[in-house]
This record gives sequence, C-alpha cells and structure tokens, in this order.
Amino acid sequence: TTDDTALIVSALESAGITHIEVGHGLGLGASRAGKGTAAATDEEYITSAVRAADKAQIAVFFIPGIGSLDDIRAAAENGLSILRVGTDVTRSQETKPYIEAAKKLGLMVCCNFMKSYAVTPQEFANRVREVENFGADMAYLVDSAGGMLPNEIKQYIDSARNVSNLPLGFHGHDNLRMALANTLAAWDAGAKALDASLLGMGRSEGNCPTEVLVAVLQKRNLCIELDVNRLLDIGEAFIAPLAFPSKPTSLGITAGRARFHSSFLSAALDVASKYNLDVRQLILALGEEGVVGVSQELLEQRAKQLIGYKDKRTWNVAFGTENSSSQATLADQAKLLAQRLRSEAKKQALPSVLNVVLSNEEPAHVSPYVETSFGCAISNIMVENMSQAMSVLQTCDTLADYFLVDLQNNVPDDPAGFRSRL
Repeated sequence: TTDDTALIVSALESAGITHIEVGHGLGLGASRAGKGTAAATDEEYITSAVRAADKAQIAVFFIPGIGSLDDIRAAAENGLSILRVGTDVTRSQETKPYIEAAKKLGLMVCCNFMKSYAVTPQEFANRVREVENFGADMAYLVDSAGGMLPNEIKQYIDSARNVSNLPLGFHGHDNLRMALANTLAAWDAGAKALDASLLGMGRSEGNCPTEVLVAVLQKRNLCIELDVNRLLDIGEAFIAPLAFPSKPTSLGITAGRARFHSSFLSAALDVASKYNLDVRQLILALGEEGVVGVSQELLEQRAKQLIGYKDKRTWNVAFGTENSSSQATLADQAKLLAQRLRSEAKKQALPSVLNVVLSNEEPAHVSPYVETSFGCAISNIMVENMSQAMSVLQTCDTLADYFLVDLQNNVPDDPAGFRSRL
C-alpha cells in the first residue's frame, strides 16, 4: 500500500540508502495493462515515496509497450527522479523515444537490458553504446533468470567498458544462489550501481539481499555510511511478515540452469501437464531457443519430442527389514513403533505421543502409522487387558515423550514410576 511504501522508503533512507525504486514490478502502466493490479496507482506510489523521502531519489521501472509516454510525464510531475527503462536486450532500439522524452523531463534514465545473457558480451557492449547515443545516463547488465556466473559478469562489463564510457549497473536474480557473488563480480569489474532488495524479495527466486550485500561490502571498507543493523531490522519488521519464500525451489533452480525467464513458467506448466511430462525436462529441452522468448508452439514442439523419453536416473532405495512378523509379541511390535515414533518426532522437532487404548471390542494391534499433523508425532496401540497395557507401557517407557492412555478408568500400577510423562 502507499502507507507501506512511505514507511519502507523512510526506513531505508534512515539506514543510509539514497536510491529507492517503488511501484508495480512490471513498471508504469502495468495495472492498467492487465499485468496484475497493484494495491495503489503509479501516481500514489510515487507521491507517497517522494513525500516520505528527505534526500533519497525515487525511481520506477518502465517497459515500452506496457507503459506510455503519458505515464512518464505524469511520473515526472509527481516528483520522480529516476526512470529505469527495461527491454529485452535484443530490443534495445525500442528505448530511444522513451529515453529522449524522459531526458527532456529532467529525469535520470537507466536502461535495463533484460536477459542480457541472450547476446554475446560484444553484442551487449554494442547495445550499451547504442543507448549511450540515445542519451541514457546508465546501462544495466541484467541476469533475469539468475543463471549467470561471476566470470561471465566480468566478461560482459569488460566488453562494454572497451567501447563506451556510460556508467554500468548490475541487476541479478538468485535462482542458482549466485546473485551476491555476481553482484560483487560486477562491482569488481567496474559497475557503479548495484541492485538489491531487503531479504532478497523479488520475482522468481528473488534478488541479491540488500542487508547481506552491504555487510559484505563493508568488509571491503565500502558503503561504511550504511547501517546494516537497521537494514536487518527493517527487513524483519516490514518484509518478513509478507512471507516471501526464501528457500530455493526446484523450478527456480531449473529456470536458472536453463536461463528460462519465470514469466513463461505458467505456459510451460500447462504444456507439461498436457503431455504428462516433468516440466523441468521440458524447460531444459528448450535450450538456447528458450532464452529470450517462449511461444506456445515451441513448447508444444519440444513436448512432442519428449513423449516416450524416460529419464534414466532412478532412485534405488533399500530399507532394512524389521522384525514385524506375526511371531513378534505385542510388546516387541510396540517397541518398534515407539522407536519409529521417536525418530519422526526428532526429525520434525515435535514431541512424541504414544496413545494406548484398552478396548473390549477390538483385538490388540499396533498401528502402522505415525501422524505428524497435529503439533506432535502420535501413534496408537490397542490392547485387550491391563496386563497387555502395562507390558506396552513398560517396554516403551522413555521412547515416547508422552503416554496418552484410555484404560477404561483403570490406573497403571505406580503411575509416577514412568519416565515418559503419563
């Protein structure tokens, strides 16, 4: 919301951050274009951020075809300082009219070359020189799928440095958990602007975490004016409650491996489901053709080629057999269950509960199941008489944290003598 935006902008500025991007993730005009309706309008986001900022410069993202020249003019009128124009690196020529318009409005303009890895380092350098001629103030190397490596980052930035004096920035995603390393590599190669977000919150597997990046830079005696503890507090207070998933996911890592943009994931999932394929197989099968854009036709074509293909990797799992034959006594079976119950409880950091029930209606038996959905690991044993009940309790004492008993009002002999809580 606008209140959230103002709060976070003010907090970030108090920690020393001086350049802050706000607004819809797909930029100006995205809500209007049907790209997902944000909680506020572009105007409201910019206005709330500008009002909350004392000296920090406020930026927004802009994608030609989603936003318009009118959106840029309105943003400038509301106090915007920086426009970040994003296009696929292969479509950089589309930025020209927007760069020129933004410069006339007095804005700083950064060109974000999305999916930069789709071209060679030399071609990337040529695109940098192109937008420099358009009047841009900065160009960004962008690892949109989070699949690049530090040595590649250096190659791209070095190539651009050889042909252009335009300041460079880096924007990395964290699909292969390389965002921090790549961001540092970009700095070492001469990048002047480094993108990051609190807790790494961002599209797909997220971005480079601001607080971690600053902590590492300060080990190099850089960014010493920034307050890492305050950044940590801001992230925990305002970003963590949003429940952004911070663990790597199977699909996110696959996207990084294939340099596959997450915006095409929904289509890939639909096609994989249609042809009963592992979507990871389908994504990887796209190869270089899936780096910039992915059509339904291409997905269908690759899926048909994969029909009948069997992944040769198999899981060979062998569990040791337990003595659970009909010859085992009830107490022996109970002990095996209690040991498994304890193991499952330890694995999930839960208390273990063994439920022992005396019944006149059912034969004695030991449940084969351990349930962990109710805040504990629990299983059940049915007994026919108190003698069986005492045998089970004595055998399983200390293996379970708790005994839960329903013995038809019978009381075990010496109930205080059990080390498992009764």
